[in-house]
Amino acid sequence: MNFLNRGSTAIGLQVCKNHIAAAVIKCQKKHCVVAELLDIPLPAETNDDAQPVSDKPHAPYKAPEQAQDSAQQNLSKQTASAVVVSAMPAQQSLTRTMEIKLKKEKEIDSVLVFQSEPLLPYPPEEAIVDKVIISTTNDGTVLTLQAVKQSHLEKHLEDLHNQEIEPEVVISAPLALVAFSTFLLPEKPSHFILYIGEDHICCVFAREGKLVAAQTSALTFESAKRTLDDSPTPLPENEKLERLQKEVNRILFSLMKQVKELQTPTLLVTGEGPSMGATLDLLLANIQKNLLSPEPPAGTTIPIELLHKHAIAIGSALLGVQDAPHKVNFRQKNFTYPYPWKQWKAPLCLYLGSCLAATLALWFYQSSYIDSTENHLRNAYAEVLSQANHTHASFEKLLASKGPKNDQSENIIPLASLTPEEIDFRLYKLESELKSAPELYPLQPNVPRVSDVLAWLSTHPKSLSTTVDGTARPLIQLESFSYAMVKRPEATKKQEKYQVKVELEFSSTSPTVAREFHEALLAPNDFIDPRAELKWSSDKNKYKLVFFLKDKTIYP
Repeated sequence: MNFLNRGSTAIGLQVCKNHIAAAVIKCQKKHCVVAELLDIPLPAETNDDAQPVSDKPHAPYKAPEQAQDSAQQNLSKQTASAVVVSAMPAQQSLTRTMEIKLKKEKEIDSVLVFQSEPLLPYPPEEAIVDKVIISTTNDGTVLTLQAVKQSHLEKHLEDLHNQEIEPEVVISAPLALVAFSTFLLPEKPSHFILYIGEDHICCVFAREGKLVAAQTSALTFESAKRTLDDSPTPLPENEKLERLQKEVNRILFSLMKQVKELQTPTLLVTGEGPSMGATLDLLLANIQKNLLSPEPPAGTTIPIELLHKHAIAIGSALLGVQDAPHKVNFRQKNFTYPYPWKQWKAPLCLYLGSCLAATLALWFYQSSYIDSTENHLRNAYAEVLSQANHTHASFEKLLASKGPKNDQSENIIPLASLTPEEIDFRLYKLESELKSAPELYPLQPNVPRVSDVLAWLSTHPKSLSTTVDGTARPLIQLESFSYAMVKRPEATKKQEKYQVKVELEFSSTSPTVAREFHEALLAPNDFIDPRAELKWSSDKNKYKLVFFLKDKTIYP
């Protein structure tokens, strides 16, 4: 019967006589903050069970329509994506302590209605029951029974339906008060909670953050307060206040006796109590009390008095987000929540959206990767064609000329449009052509001749110097010159290429001239192959150069 925590935002509701108190709780990790408190005015009284102390009739409260619509719209907007938890009034819920000789929770649930029959003031078939497990013993389990009458639950849900609110979880006000006190007192000491509300007074005992027992009075402070405000009688002599004081004493001492707490109780006053001032002191004058005055939790900016006034709503919301094992939900049997998938909509949409985004990202990545791979394949294919002395256009024309006549077309497929299958087909054709072609090699080299090299060296700017009268004077003197072809294609070496080696010795007028001539030969030119090594040596005034000539031969 425990409900499952599914969200980080919850809204707690308390249906009062003239309004609905609402609290919005937001949790991040394990830290909860009261984000907003709302009061939705009701057009008329919705709670007729609580009878006022005063005998004077009062007209039903009428809320301004504009205020009612604005607050209701604000609440409706937030309930769309939050867990909504409402609290049954304390006077309509039953809280009893009992022990069952069982330890497994499923077995306890199966006998809970039968075991609770002696404790119920109405037939079990008219009851909705749930539990809060307090502890386990050697013999069984000690738990707190929570029960409401089905007719009361039906009326509670009807009142909320009239305001277009569908709570997912319905709990009891005492249980919400325990959750609220735990929110203010995270150390969870054993203490009493005295709730003084508009339509009832409730006293609850909590131990280790769990509801143990509760006592409720039908007397309301509202009517007593109205009498006090209208009466000139001093407060100590006011009969209505005295009656209310006795009732507070009765339920508190009765609860102490029930839970066997004989020491001075630690008391947390909430609801309207903290804002009553001197009147609260008079109500508790005969009680030896140790009042708790907690500060608002970290991160909460709402004044503590407002937190106390919305204690039941805040506690209800906390039970919607806290992952506690002792949760109660009266929405059972015929009152099951009709929209069980509501809270899964946002996570499901987020999950599906994430899956769609991941799928699209994977698709785009795959498409981009495939495009990049195909482009790389096309570039490699173009390079293979170049090494085979073909261009894409020429090879396409060659393929068309060798195909059937009816397949020949003047339209050449662009290289960028070729698919991997089409490239594979063309590589196969290219390989077949290369295998069928005769193995030829060039017999006519295209390298600089001896005369060309000598002419170039003799007219090089660094080998001549112009005199004053305009005549050219040589700066270097050629001593020896060697021109030899060291490599060439042969029948046994068809893949070999032509390579001509030049060795020359010269003398110069000065080392500076020789060095400048050497550096000039290292610069890019049309004769010396820059990929081959250029050797330089010197012996006194003589210098030796060894280099290779550029090969411009076209090979098949």
